Amino acid sequence: MLAATTLVLASKDRALWRALAFLTGSAITLAIIGVAAISSGGNLTITDKLPNLSSVVDIVLGALLLYLGLRNAFGKSNKVRSKQHSSVAQKSLKYRLADSLALGVIITATDFSSLIFYLAAAKQTIDAGVDDIQKFLAMSMMAGFIMIPILVPFFLTLSAPSASTAILDKINAFIKKYSHYLTAVICVSFGLYFLAKGF
Repeated sequence: MLAATTLVLASKDRALWRALAFLTGSAITLAIIGVAAISSGGNLTITDKLPNLSSVVDIVLGALLLYLGLRNAFGKSNKVRSKQHSSVAQKSLKYRLADSLALGVIITATDFSSLIFYLAAAKQTIDAGVDDIQKFLAMSMMAGFIMIPILVPFFLTLSAPSASTAILDKINAFIKKYSHYLTAVICVSFGLYFLAKGF
């Protein structure tokens, strides 16, 4: 996400508007997935037809997170995905603002690691048995966390456009070098937690 956002902000034609469209596309995607997850999960929880469903979901989420953690620790998936996102973002700069919005949808919907965390948060929110307002606040906070790679560059460019390029270059270099280690630790930790909870 960060690489794509940086490219969008680096465009000479309406960069901030393109970044806002990109941000909107990402937010719309997370909102749809969040509402669908909460609604379907809530219905399954209310009906007692599948009493072991919660444990099964925990085990599946735990296994997926553990797999993602190990893949990030020993693979090159982040670099490949970053190049793919950059390539798609570069192409979108040639077209309309609607294409930047579509770019936000596509990149968010294909960011598998982030979506697993998002669904895990939805699962925890459902298990907590809180009311709809608290569910909305919890999922909004998680969506904001996932969108940090978009929000930080956007607001940085908005507040300090002259200094943002150099700062974003340094952040981008740091993320490319160390993000897979950080992602691996987080994924493995939460993966083990969900596996223990499921069993």
